[in-house]
Amino acid sequence: MATTSSSLFSGTISGVYLDHQATDRPRPQAIEAVKRCMEHYFGNASALAHERGKLSRHHLEKFRRATASVVGASGESLVFTSGATEGNNLVIMSEGRRPGAHLVVSCIEHKCVLESAIRAKELGARVSVVPVDGRGVIDLDALRRTLAEGATLISVMTANNEIGTIQPFEEISRLCAATGARFHTDAAQAVGKIRASVKAFGADYVSFTAHKYGGPQGIGAVVCSATVVDDMRPLLVGGGQERGMRPGTTPVQLCAGMAAASLALVENIDGEISRMRLLKRRLLDGLYSVGPFFTNGDAERGLCNNLNGGFDRIPAALLMRRVPSVHFSVGSACTTGADASHVLTAIGLKSQQIQSSFRLSMGWSTTEQDIDDAVAAFGAALKTLR
Repeated sequence: MATTSSSLFSGTISGVYLDHQATDRPRPQAIEAVKRCMEHYFGNASALAHERGKLSRHHLEKFRRATASVVGASGESLVFTSGATEGNNLVIMSEGRRPGAHLVVSCIEHKCVLESAIRAKELGARVSVVPVDGRGVIDLDALRRTLAEGATLISVMTANNEIGTIQPFEEISRLCAATGARFHTDAAQAVGKIRASVKAFGADYVSFTAHKYGGPQGIGAVVCSATVVDDMRPLLVGGGQERGMRPGTTPVQLCAGMAAASLALVENIDGEISRMRLLKRRLLDGLYSVGPFFTNGDAERGLCNNLNGGFDRIPAALLMRRVPSVHFSVGSACTTGADASHVLTAIGLKSQQIQSSFRLSMGWSTTEQDIDDAVAAFGAALKTLR
């Protein structure tokens, strides 16, 4: 019996999806762009000896410019990667190899930054970890001390992936500029959730990824300033693609999806941010109404789509089992295992509060009905638990 592609898929999923910080729902524009590119522009963008390869290269550069526009950058400054994790590794390891490297990271960075810094330290770089306050905001005095000690790179995420805290990146940029240190920001969670650009970040490196704002998984980018690009070193070797920084056949189809998601976002970014903030308020009010709900970080001034908190003395893992119709995260989707969240630990939460904490996050496709259904589901579950 002949098999078809439909045999690769099984099952359907229903429920309310509130885990957009783990991965956003793909936008229709991105899905269509990937499909069209696979059908018509499938040539290898490095195969410039024939017309199909040249056509793919032509489109790749169009996709590069469109993707860069989402952070207000030029196409020439953007390097495609497999996602923010690879981009962060690329920056940290490149900077860690510089003579006299002194890398500074905040204690609540994504694990890919923290573990890249550990690897750079093993290779000889000096590494400093800066604390945060109870809201998750970096200690600027501690940062100033590391800069006075000769820090060469500051790596602080624009917004935290668990508690949604937005860092004072403009002040960090000014401090770096005053001492000559370079500044890298992981903007994976911030793109599309705050109105900011590479110029506003004031960063030498900005890394981000498509699937956090409606593009496909497996594609991201790093924007590099002209002053640092020559110091970047590839993590892999074997080809000259992406200016020698990322060898391997460039996934033009995924780049098309990222570009389409970027253009869709740029077209209505203010509207999306405003709508998600209203949905967050609706969700927060609803959770307060059904039980003793607490928040972590700064719910009022954090990301427009993030809500981290929990119900007093109700373990989040137990609640998740009682609310299967709502899809959300306990901690970060990028962290597995039984260890407590390093972010919640860093902001000073007690063990019981950490165990009760979970993350709800909205995206471009979230509706008011989704919010109301989620609140109702949590309310029903709490009645059985209490």
